[in-house]
Amino acid sequence: MEAAFYLSRSPAEPQLGELIGFAAAPARHRERHPAEDLLRNSVAALEELLGGLVTKRSALEFRMGRDAMLPTYWQVMAGTAQVVQLLMPREEVEHIVAESLTELEAGLRDHGEAMLGNAVKDQALFTVWTLRKMAAVAQKIAARPISGELLETDRALSRNYLAAAVWARFHLDCVVRSMRLNQPLFPEVLEEVSRGMESIVPAFAAIREAADLRFPRPQIEEDIVPSWDEEDQTLLDASMDDAPVV
Repeated sequence: MEAAFYLSRSPAEPQLGELIGFAAAPARHRERHPAEDLLRNSVAALEELLGGLVTKRSALEFRMGRDAMLPTYWQVMAGTAQVVQLLMPREEVEHIVAESLTELEAGLRDHGEAMLGNAVKDQALFTVWTLRKMAAVAQKIAARPISGELLETDRALSRNYLAAAVWARFHLDCVVRSMRLNQPLFPEVLEEVSRGMESIVPAFAAIREAADLRFPRPQIEEDIVPSWDEEDQTLLDASMDDAPVV
């Protein structure tokens, strides 16, 4: 991962760990918690911020724009997580994150291949799939605080997880924004975005290691991490084997 920024630990980290999976999908007609509108508006504002980035023609232009935007992107995500943590029940957060990921996945399946090509579409789907898995683990971790001699190890894993997960999510948001604008990414930028989404793998490894500090391995496998099926394996193979080589 080539992250050009560092994430410091904050009280909102457990909630941010789950909210990394939230997408600004169209809201369904149902009664919503007032804080959900704040969350949706914040994520929509981040997508707007990326509008100029997804039209870049070269990798160099994209990297320069990305480095300039990342501090704002992180601050908005962290600030929103702090507010949501104070105002919204955890069960509601879990529900809207799951709902938004389902809607995002549906959009990628319907329109991703035409905009991204099959390989990057599959990689984006794998990223969404992993975000869903990580949200499930984050919920369990948040309910089991850690202390004592393992605290520093846990903090390091948290920083590693957030850095990799936010990096992956930033590049997934570039995909989402390009689709909403009906603006295909130029080849060099598409390669950068593909490379950025690859950091979802070390993000998942870090959060799994944090779960290992709290739960016995059989419990992690059976109760925390959802099962891996043939479709998941297909997405992983397509993501890793067919992604652009840079």
